[in-house]
Amino acid sequence: MMSNLAFTYTGTRWRDAVPWPAQNLSQVSYGKPKCVSGDRTCRARRAVASCCVSSGELPDLKVQQRVMKWVRDIVIGLGLCPFAERELREGKMLVRVLESVTSFDKLSEIIEREMGKFVAPDMQHVSTYLLVVPPGSFLDAQPFEVFAEFAAEFEERIERDPVMSELVMPVFFHPNHQWYGLDPTDPVNFDRRAPYPICNFLRTPQVDRLAALGLTQTILEDNQTILGNTGFEQLRALHQSIYLSE
Repeated sequence: MMSNLAFTYTGTRWRDAVPWPAQNLSQVSYGKPKCVSGDRTCRARRAVASCCVSSGELPDLKVQQRVMKWVRDIVIGLGLCPFAERELREGKMLVRVLESVTSFDKLSEIIEREMGKFVAPDMQHVSTYLLVVPPGSFLDAQPFEVFAEFAAEFEERIERDPVMSELVMPVFFHPNHQWYGLDPTDPVNFDRRAPYPICNFLRTPQVDRLAALGLTQTILEDNQTILGNTGFEQLRALHQSIYLSE
């Protein structure tokens, strides 16, 4: 079953996630969506937890292993991103577990610092940079809607920056992600679910180039079909298996 979710496109950037008639999904493309709630863009409703992150600190290596298992088994395994396998194979994907994340202000400071590193010459070989907030941080006690508000405001701030917006495209993931207007058990919510809160940096010129070549036009529709066919229970089991991995 296709979900009533699609994305509007403005200029060369994807802006908002909005309710959309299912029959019109073939007319839209995929890019960088945001959450919407009520009458305010980029506010997400409180999520009903369907994947649980264990609380307490974990070694960085274990967190990295779980994130990479998510990338291999779900993102690549299900075919949710047609470019991820190449980035991983060519060594262009980097995972960093963040430390000392004690508040949203601190998280913003850390992400901005890492963004500066991402655009520096010595990191140009990296196309995908995943910043992971591990269990044991202040986010353990925060509901998804609060994280989503932070993520949306951060994205907006980057988009208003005439320099950085042309270099970096931040994309946020969360274990309990829920698109506004969708049922908590809708499989499409897994499009942005990850084992831990993640800020993923992409390079804007690379994304724009792929879009100009028409290589991103069917990703949204394809993902909705893939996730819908896989089903909520199987997707939940796949995500839960990540936390059980050694």
